Amino acid sequence: MTTIENIIKLKNDLIRITIKEDTTAIKDAMKLKKETEEFYKNGDTYTNTKGVQPKYLNLLLKPFGNIFDSPVLLEIIPIGLNNMCHKNCERFCGLTTEFKPRSGYNITACKCGRLRCMEVHTVVENIQDGKLYDITADMCDEKNKWFVPFNKHIPFKLMLYFVGRKFDHYKTGERICRCSNWNIDEADRFEVDDLIKFYKKVCKTNFVFM
Repeated sequence: MTTIENIIKLKNDLIRITIKEDTTAIKDAMKLKKETEEFYKNGDTYTNTKGVQPKYLNLLLKPFGNIFDSPVLLEIIPIGLNNMCHKNCERFCGLTTEFKPRSGYNITACKCGRLRCMEVHTVVENIQDGKLYDITADMCDEKNKWFVPFNKHIPFKLMLYFVGRKFDHYKTGERICRCSNWNIDEADRFEVDDLIKFYKKVCKTNFVFM
């Protein structure tokens, strides 16, 4: 049985434990998906995997220094509910000893590639070979996602505890986006130095790594 087959066979168990711990999980996921669809219908700038130009990835990540590993394009194996990546991975890894959570950021871009976005995300890592797998359904039904992992896993619960949602999103790019009226002054982003300082701080502890 392949690794992907091993992941898929745990889908029912993952859904079962998700509903047990959060009775409104499916309803909430469907609501968020619908809200996202409406958001983009209203003309807001749409970013996705297709818009990412690999040649710009190093430029995007350069300001973050060496806190990330290399970005990788992952196939999505949608056994977990959308918008629940952190809980999906935590629960999934509680069902098997073959995987552990791995945190980092999704990378998307607008159609012209000038607006580039990073969104905090968690996937699972095969302990034996180190390969990463994205088990969370995408709210826009994407099949693949660019993902850049932290050098060391930082549980999302730890980020919430110390900094709340401060580091959830990062957007940057050229001054004017060609496919919308977005401009860099409207960017939803945090200070890169703040994330680097936070990362180095938690790396000095032993309890954050799984």
